[in-house]
Amino acid sequence: MGSLGDFHSGCTIYDLFVTTDTSGRPAALAGNPPIVLVVYRNAFVDSCSTVGATLALNCNGLLGVNAWSVNTELDKGFYACASQYQVLLRGGCVNSICVSGYVVGRFSLAKTATLRPQVAGRNCVGVTASGKIEIDPCAAIFSVQKLLDRPVVDSCSTIFSVQSVLNAVTPTACSTIFSVKSVENAVYVSSGAGANQIDLCGGMIKIQHGANTGQVNLRDGRPGINWDDITNKTSAAALSCTTIFQTTRVDNAVTPTACSAIFSVQSVLNAVTPTACSTVYEVITISNSGVAKILDTAITQPTVVFAWASASMRNILGWLGALSSNCLRQTATVQTLRARDDLSAIATANLTCEATTVHRGSFT
Repeated sequence: MGSLGDFHSGCTIYDLFVTTDTSGRPAALAGNPPIVLVVYRNAFVDSCSTVGATLALNCNGLLGVNAWSVNTELDKGFYACASQYQVLLRGGCVNSICVSGYVVGRFSLAKTATLRPQVAGRNCVGVTASGKIEIDPCAAIFSVQKLLDRPVVDSCSTIFSVQSVLNAVTPTACSTIFSVKSVENAVYVSSGAGANQIDLCGGMIKIQHGANTGQVNLRDGRPGINWDDITNKTSAAALSCTTIFQTTRVDNAVTPTACSAIFSVQSVLNAVTPTACSTVYEVITISNSGVAKILDTAITQPTVVFAWASASMRNILGWLGALSSNCLRQTATVQTLRARDDLSAIATANLTCEATTVHRGSFT
């Protein structure tokens, strides 16, 4: 016995079967206790159920003509998608022969068919006059390239990727559609070499405006200016009273005017040779706050004697302060300058004594 077909859950399935005697003549199906119609799911792998199953004997007075139906809406947990079902008789005899266990029908729910009609008698996917697509509730739409009107889909339908289609787009053979979620304002780019067009050939974006052409090279991941198309690129431009805050590189010498101020130059590639009248640095006054900053900065106590080759004014002042205020220890041969807390020595000097002269050597 073949399968009645593939249905979606919630439908009621109907079928007929005829019982005959050994001679092949129709015979009545009878039994005591009464015959029960049992539905098995996936053969004997899963459970069975009698919910929704109905059996009618000798239909319309025709001997041996029996009918059964299964209403899958009555037990959605049992009658689920992706399952096969077998309808069996439990109990009953035909012409004194037991027929309990005979299979009288088979069907499946969303198991084998990819697309199924939603309306009985419709053998294909229907498209209405308004452009709507009638699709089976468990089917999936994998790709939609053009939507004229939104289709009506139910809870089992899956739309994988259609964000928003405002106007139909017909791709050509060379078109590549990546992903467009939203286009607020359309941008039209006219490719060519005419006026007011953008030329995308050779890795260049050439913006045409009348007879003039500007080029931006993006092949190296950065915009490059074609200096051959810059007007008056060799002419000097006077920057009156212009303030340049920071210059990290100067390729050619710049002659500032009287009002120009250069705050920071980090690198000068071409040397500037001042003339006899040039003033490179000029300090007219130092403010009181600047003087106070210099005088009020703390000087730390030295730990060794300063060296002339590398000594700063701060080092020398620190040494003089220590020599005039710290403890000095002296023996017959050595003089020692001690730290302020007298816990360590800063430097020592050798002493030599003669009849009338005492000589102190350099501190080391």
